[in-house]
Amino acid sequence: MTHAAAAAAYRAISAEVTATQRRRRALTQRWIPRLDEALRDQTQRLEEAERAEAIRIRWAHPTRD
Repeated sequence: MTHAAAAAAYRAISAEVTATQRRRRALTQRWIPRLDEALRDQTQRLEEAERAEAIRIRWAHPTRD
């Protein structure tokens, strides 16, 4: 009886470990790279918008030299 309970617990834990490894692999190989790329894209867009706004401000208020 004890052996059967231990074997069942082992199977349950083994299944959880396998599922956790699969989720970790999906995160590291798929989700994290996609999120990193999205972050880079958004950062680049924000920097471009900030540069464009700085140029608009300079054109709207030219300094006299």
